Amino acid sequence: MSLENRVSNVNVPGSVHTRRLTQQVTLLVIDGENALSRRVPIFRGGRLDTQNAPRPHMQVSDGKVWVACGDRVYRWIPPKMGTDGSLGSSDPIKLHFKPSQSTLVSVRQKETLNHELAGGTAPFDYFLMTRLEGISMDEKSGDVTTNRSLLIQSPHLRQFYASRSPSSAADISHQLKSKSIDMMGEFKRLTNRKPQGFPVAVPIHIKVSDQDGAVAELQCFVLVDFPIANLVRQAMLGAPSE
Repeated sequence: MSLENRVSNVNVPGSVHTRRLTQQVTLLVIDGENALSRRVPIFRGGRLDTQNAPRPHMQVSDGKVWVACGDRVYRWIPPKMGTDGSLGSSDPIKLHFKPSQSTLVSVRQKETLNHELAGGTAPFDYFLMTRLEGISMDEKSGDVTTNRSLLIQSPHLRQFYASRSPSSAADISHQLKSKSIDMMGEFKRLTNRKPQGFPVAVPIHIKVSDQDGAVAELQCFVLVDFPIANLVRQAMLGAPSE
């Protein structure tokens, strides 16, 4: 972090030939890679001559930046600053998804997952990277919707269908209930609730870019709790075709 002190002649607004000596002090902030990340205007005012322009001084203390210029003192508080006066790599002005998930367990036919974006420069373009039937996205908001009736037919569950021979509905139902009981402890630890049916982890992967070309991405899972009767019915029909 450093100061830029400029004293120059500028045109007086509304006049063609009149110029005025002006002093402008700007705080130059670097990021964690020693690159200029922002310019913070501190002071701008008229001066009689270059000798009349006071020399600015800067002091960094307790996460605040103090700049003295003449008989005035200015304070600037950065969002996050390292001990060397640079902004850390987690500077919130950078485009990123906030680490939160609106829904972990889905028990409804359709579920909308909201993701909160921070930083960056609008407008934003969202991209759904998950290639899975039953997963769709609103391209304006980035909200993702899961459709349980389509997911149950998707190739994502092919391994499940292939591992169970549909000898009888009762046999498949028994296998699913037994497996659900085996998973109950871990499921309850993660979600603080018991499964209603047979939970399946469905991957969600989205990317977003902003006006400046910055890119952020989010990868997570939502646990879709399928009714066992629905899985049995689909298993009896056989694995879905491509």
